[in-house]
Amino acid sequence: MAITYTYPSGTLTIDDYLIGTDRSKENATNSFKVSDVISAILAALNIGTVESINGSNSTYISISGGPITTTGTLTTSLSATGTPSADTFLRGDGTWSLPGPTPTDITTAYNGLGNTLTTDTASWKFTGDGVTAYNSNDNVTVDIPGVISVVDSIISGVGITSSGTTTTNPSTGDVTITNNVYQARAGGNVTLSGSASPLQYSSAVTINTTANPGTVTSVNAATGIEVSNASTNPNLSVDLTGSNNYIRTQNTATVTEDDLLPYNQLTTSDVKTSRFGNLTADMLLAIKNYINTGDENKISNVESPNYTTTAKAMQMVTLTITEYNQLTPKDPNTIYLILGAGTSHTVSLNRIVNITDTSTGGPASPSNYDISTTINSAPGTSVSGVNGTPYTFVTTFTPLNGYTSSGATFSPSATITGTINGSATINQTITASITPPVSSCSLSLNIDTSGINGPSAGYSLAPGYPSPSSPQTTACGGNVNYSVLYNVNNGYSGSFEYSSNGINWQASGSFTFSNNNGTVIIYVRGTITATLYSATLSVSSGNNLTVTGSGGTLSGASISYSASSTPPQAGYGMSIPALIAAGGSYGWDNFTASISGTNYSEDPASPISYSSDLAGTTPITSLSNTIPGGGGNQTETIYAQGTIIYAPPPATNEVKMEWLDYQASSPHLQSKITDSTGLGYTLVPLEGATSGQVAPGYPYLLNSGTNPSITLAANQRWSTGVAPTLTQTNQTMSGTMPTSPAPAFSTWEVASAQIINYVEVTIKVTYQLVYPASNAAYGVTFTGATSQTFNVSGNGNTSQGSFQVNANGKVDFMLERTSGSWCTNDSSYTACQLTTNPQCYPTYTRLCSQYVPEGNNISNYWEGLINGTSSGHYGAITKGVSQIYGITGTFSNGGLPLTHGQTVEIYIKEI
Repeated sequence: MAITYTYPSGTLTIDDYLIGTDRSKENATNSFKVSDVISAILAALNIGTVESINGSNSTYISISGGPITTTGTLTTSLSATGTPSADTFLRGDGTWSLPGPTPTDITTAYNGLGNTLTTDTASWKFTGDGVTAYNSNDNVTVDIPGVISVVDSIISGVGITSSGTTTTNPSTGDVTITNNVYQARAGGNVTLSGSASPLQYSSAVTINTTANPGTVTSVNAATGIEVSNASTNPNLSVDLTGSNNYIRTQNTATVTEDDLLPYNQLTTSDVKTSRFGNLTADMLLAIKNYINTGDENKISNVESPNYTTTAKAMQMVTLTITEYNQLTPKDPNTIYLILGAGTSHTVSLNRIVNITDTSTGGPASPSNYDISTTINSAPGTSVSGVNGTPYTFVTTFTPLNGYTSSGATFSPSATITGTINGSATINQTITASITPPVSSCSLSLNIDTSGINGPSAGYSLAPGYPSPSSPQTTACGGNVNYSVLYNVNNGYSGSFEYSSNGINWQASGSFTFSNNNGTVIIYVRGTITATLYSATLSVSSGNNLTVTGSGGTLSGASISYSASSTPPQAGYGMSIPALIAAGGSYGWDNFTASISGTNYSEDPASPISYSSDLAGTTPITSLSNTIPGGGGNQTETIYAQGTIIYAPPPATNEVKMEWLDYQASSPHLQSKITDSTGLGYTLVPLEGATSGQVAPGYPYLLNSGTNPSITLAANQRWSTGVAPTLTQTNQTMSGTMPTSPAPAFSTWEVASAQIINYVEVTIKVTYQLVYPASNAAYGVTFTGATSQTFNVSGNGNTSQGSFQVNANGKVDFMLERTSGSWCTNDSSYTACQLTTNPQCYPTYTRLCSQYVPEGNNISNYWEGLINGTSSGHYGAITKGVSQIYGITGTFSNGGLPLTHGQTVEIYIKEI
């Protein structure tokens, strides 16, 4: 047993030693330094040691605290200058500053040489004639006119003198211009002569008269006439002002209806007169209304003698409601204007219900009747506002669930009207008795699907519909809610609409019917079409389709295939693009092939045949199949087998097509055609088209022998109105192949320069929209290469020339009525909707939308015209019935492109 000795206690330091067993030396006893023991333990635990931590400042970060050898805190902070705030930002140089440069950072220079006025710019102020500046959303624009907007100096000319405050001729500064002669014209017995031409601008003009010679020394004014420059160059004019004016107001008299009133007629700019008796009542009423309007909305401080108890207003004060309530007392001679909203008060309606069930004699269940209240036409029983705010409570009583009632009494009345004068509660007692239904009724549902166009296999009732099942039994007079929903079956497309009366249609099939024994109908309409698919027969080359003959290749042989379709689809060849419903059958038989191409023919010993496989092991003469039940376009492939013979031709030549003057990409072309549209054009035949190899002395054919042409797109035109003339040199388009060994060219040249422009037409809208005045309006949008919309009202017409047609050479249009909703009480207008909208209450019970015309002329209509002649687009406009909304069409010449200069017009008449 080990013996433990007691040693004196002490403090262990990292420089002390411990006694232990060294296992690497056969358990020898060694001494170990404490610091080494600690390092070994930390190393085994992957823990590093730090003996001291200190911080040092960087460019913008300051660190305080340290060095730390045991525990402590390092504190970091920004060393930026300036004051941080919500409006300042830290710049890259460690400064808190406002956004943007400071005034001391803005230098102002002048005269273009960089001469500095100041480096501490506070503001710029622009002065001088013509220099303007304005601000839009803090974006300042300075307008400095160019040199043509500023007069630097004035130089005197013939008959003109000028003098300036700075220099003379040229004169600058404040310049005075003197014109020696303003104007002189010879006439009558007067002749003119001068030293310059024209005479009216001469510095010296001589006036000669051949009759009544004399000199005018002065001109005196008479009544209603005034004179200026009486003794030099007299100017006479009508005196319009003062007591001597031409009407001579000092001659007072009583106006009679036969006296004349002079006036300026605006339409002719002539002075005319009219009798005072011709003034209409409308004119006098307009004058009265003008005077009255000028006095409206004004506060008068002249107290009526009838108001003997009203204080006279001496001053007006604007203040808040809080300030007003704090005034004690309030001055009766001051008008107080409250700034903002005044004190809000609440008026509430307290309904006291006294409803009796006659079957029990006690209170009726609230589930068997309904009491509702509106305040100012909105649901609610309280209203808030300042004093003087008007209010109207309207309370209604309705029995439910087949219960009946002789009516309810309201105390006070069902309609309570007043104005707010402080907060208050109004008690309203509602008294009535209700009687339960005495019998039950049955209601059956009938679904009318006669309005559905399409196969019945394409649609069916959705699971769970109709809901609920029919018939339904409930208390007589009660309501039954029926819902109907139809689904489009797989392989078909379409949609449905529902109606309870066959007139008003909606996307939902849910309706409420009153139960009084009988049958109700839900109408269903829509269009159902089968989803159709195409079947195509593709022919590929089989392994056994070969060409014999030196120099012949399969790619050189032109092979065309045809077949009869099953069921017959005449003219469809190797495909049936006609659509087939899912499950429908298709097929082909009577496969045939035609070989074309120079010197190629079918080998009679091994004619073209067909197989279902590439190797040709399964020959076929017909093929049939069906469209899968799930649908999908189908492609069938067969493989052609057989031998094609190639007979090499003798030595041959060919004729090639060569165009001149149509483009600039080749050195020999002169670019006589300018395409301003950038759309290009089509050359027939193409450059380099060939007749094929033909032996010398044999006939050849190029472009079927037809002369070449240049074809434009539907929206292009030749600027001259006709296609350019083409001249031909060298070979013609057909003839006998020359014996020359080199290829011969058929060369065609544009005779004269031509320009290709767009086809442009004039679009126009003519309209008569006078009922009701300033209400009905229409919008017409024309669409060609661009789009243009005309919004019109009243009477007139509007147009735009140079309107480009679309790529098909046509112009589309859309017409709709854009405003003019109205109310009517005539139930025959089926296009107008039943409504309880207060704007139609009480006289009018139907609201007609802006798309429904109101004009009641039986000859109202709209029509499309081309050059004033009907284009076939037409529609009658019937009051309250027509829907003028999204009507579209296309202007064309019977399906062909429009020609340049035509006018397409929409005429509208609603009066």
